[in-house]
Amino acid sequence: GDTNDNRPVETFGEAFFTDAAFQGKIAYQGTWIGGFRTINIAAPGNPKVLAEVDCGVEQGDIGVYGNLVFRSIDLPVVADTPEETCTDEFADGAGFEGVQIFQVDDPKNASADDLVTAVATDCGSHTHTVVPDPANDRVLIYVANSAVGPEYAAGDTVWGHQCSEPHNKFQIIEVPLDAPEDAALLADVPLGLDPTGAHTSCHDIGVLQNKGTDLAVCAAGHAVVFDISDRAAPVKLTDFTAPGVTTWHSAAFSWDGSVTVMGWEPGGGIFPRCLATGSPLAPFDEPGFQTADMKSIFFFDTESGELLGKWVLPRPQTTAENCTIHNY
Repeated sequence: GDTNDNRPVETFGEAFFTDAAFQGKIAYQGTWIGGFRTINIAAPGNPKVLAEVDCGVEQGDIGVYGNLVFRSIDLPVVADTPEETCTDEFADGAGFEGVQIFQVDDPKNASADDLVTAVATDCGSHTHTVVPDPANDRVLIYVANSAVGPEYAAGDTVWGHQCSEPHNKFQIIEVPLDAPEDAALLADVPLGLDPTGAHTSCHDIGVLQNKGTDLAVCAAGHAVVFDISDRAAPVKLTDFTAPGVTTWHSAAFSWDGSVTVMGWEPGGGIFPRCLATGSPLAPFDEPGFQTADMKSIFFFDTESGELLGKWVLPRPQTTAENCTIHNY
């Protein structure tokens, strides 16, 4: 809907909007280059922008828990302190990348001053998933970095993180609810090799906490499923994939966890991959690639990994349109 903002967006270098998170009557909308903004959605048909927060660069994925707002940065920037992560200056090689943490007590007056800390993670944070753990007076952040690069060593920055092959993990940040400024990296979670023997990394992590069912799934080269009964120590249960799919993009579960829902993003979301038939980029397709799968949601049996079925977007698009069934 109209949010009283006619900001023109024509290139990835502008502050166009990325992901959104919701807390009560407030929506938090991330921006690619610039930070995030707060929006009053009490009247869904008439949203009102409350504040623009200018702080940070891409990807801008947003999470929220109570008055805490989390924002992903997945390319190194020039910064030696949390406050300096609000820069838009990209580093030449190593620099800060990870998760910014804001304490937004008043969404109407949200600003970069609400930044309380930033936690660096290996290869940054492309997306992240908020995992409440109130029994331990904390919230955990499962950090997905999507891909390795640029590569650098741990000693190259003041932050102590690094980025190198093989990555093959996701990381967990612990945020104490009574002292979010003390947030810190808590654990590495190994993904294991996929059935082809390849290393991998998560683009997106789906989490289910429902009536004693505690699961997480990493969207990587394969879907990698974890038991997260202990939120801070996920245990790998299984992994699976579908023929012709190179890398999964997004992941979620059915309400009882019995079905894992996966999607991918052929063409990176910027090429016309939802045609009725054929592919304008056929030479780049993987062997066994099915055109219809470009616009599909895949459903797997969580326990066995059996492919149960697919839902295919019924509306074909033209060669002038980009298309992806994005995040769930």
